[in-house]
Amino acid sequence: MNATIFAALVDAQKAAKALSADSRNQHQGYNYTSAESLIYEGRAVLSAAGLALLPGEVRVLVDGASVKVAITYTLAHRSGETYSWVREWPAIEQKGRPLDKAVAGATTSALGYTIRDLLLLPRDDEFAAMDRRDDTDHEKRAASTPAARSSDVSNRITDGTLTDDEMSLIIVRIETSTTDAELATARQSASKAKARMNDAQVAEVVSAVKAAQERIRVAA
Repeated sequence: MNATIFAALVDAQKAAKALSADSRNQHQGYNYTSAESLIYEGRAVLSAAGLALLPGEVRVLVDGASVKVAITYTLAHRSGETYSWVREWPAIEQKGRPLDKAVAGATTSALGYTIRDLLLLPRDDEFAAMDRRDDTDHEKRAASTPAARSSDVSNRITDGTLTDDEMSLIIVRIETSTTDAELATARQSASKAKARMNDAQVAEVVSAVKAAQERIRVAA
């Protein structure tokens, strides 16, 4: 990061103000500052300092049972100077929250957290509030084996009918492919699961592949 961006970021941090907790997690019973509020405040403060934060490439990383998104951010100054880095964030599936929604939520949360860190805003958001919730009944998940941690998405596809979560993971891998090589890997995983897909799922994969091919072609 060069001196121009550093100086502008200092001005932005001086101008940034703490945000109130404007949202509430009804299930866990705690208040937090929403990612949307962080994004709104961050955009205004960064823009006033001549800075823009640009989310770029989003990759979905599968490691056994763990799924994360890796997002490339670029901090750009009006002078033309830029600084880029990659941030990873977990995409956690929950009841009523399939993988595609988990990935979308992870990208929003990562952006809000990145803005909070850039501006050194006080920790009064959803992630800080997690420290205050009651997790008495939480049970630690068993650690995965090295073999499981190194598994590709294709190894997560089990025998029997293709589940909605497995289908979502296949579609997400296709839709987030940014190169022909990434798309080929995603298509290979889809091909291994084709025997377990119904006609509608096959059609969905074909449509997603065509859209990804066109997107990659236009970006090339």
